[in-house]
Amino acid sequence: MRGAIAILAVLVLLFGCTGCGVTGTGGAASPTPEHTATPNATPSPTQEEIGTPPPFPEATETPAGMASPTPHAGGNLTLLMLGRSVTENWGNYLGLQYDDSGGLSGDYGGIYIMTRHLEDPPDLPSSLDSFMAQDGAAADAVFFKLCFVDFSQTAGEDLARNEGYVEHAYEVIVGQYHKRLVVGNALPAVQQDTTEGLVQNHVAYNAWLENFSATHSHVCVLDLYGSLATHDGYLNPGYASAPDNSHPNSAGYDVITPQLLEKVGECS
Repeated sequence: MRGAIAILAVLVLLFGCTGCGVTGTGGAASPTPEHTATPNATPSPTQEEIGTPPPFPEATETPAGMASPTPHAGGNLTLLMLGRSVTENWGNYLGLQYDDSGGLSGDYGGIYIMTRHLEDPPDLPSSLDSFMAQDGAAADAVFFKLCFVDFSQTAGEDLARNEGYVEHAYEVIVGQYHKRLVVGNALPAVQQDTTEGLVQNHVAYNAWLENFSATHSHVCVLDLYGSLATHDGYLNPGYASAPDNSHPNSAGYDVITPQLLEKVGECS
């Protein structure tokens, strides 16, 4: 009997952990599809066509020390952030690292975040299409925003175009990929670059965006403007990279980052 037990123990030692500690080899990054042409304007998909996205995994609490963020392992929710320089700077602020797709990615605050750099207008919609084809399936939610340079100094100019970009983003992200969408509203510019016409465009776009969110499913608005602008409609100097640079500084990102994480978690 004792001899049988000894033999069994030897077999456990030899074969019990076969494969333990072996890590897999990641596959090569899928090539980015060719840009597709911007589709003609079509009605937003109905609730029946969209369906209900699956529930989010429960996000963990925002880590302490938001002013000096560090990546956190084990993100259980994936967020794809689509934007331009402000979004790329945001990824750097979060401590994300450049990846094989040319964007930034990593864990932060219980969320796995990927940033992707959209093309300037008029190629912005086709760029969004390409990144959704490349990364959309892996995301639980998508953040989309226009840049401060997309808003004209002349009242009424480019408003319809910008609203069309949001409608296209909704059709693709929610209608085709069934992901929740968080849209950042207008970013204010520094005082020297702010005109009455620009403020009017910001106010009109933000009001339109709130109405769009209220009348469409699975889309929420992140109020960047309300967080960063002064009462006169220009970027709070304490949140500007420089008096002549409308990119938010770290203090600005300190303000909007917790709001982004909260909005992603509550958007339904």
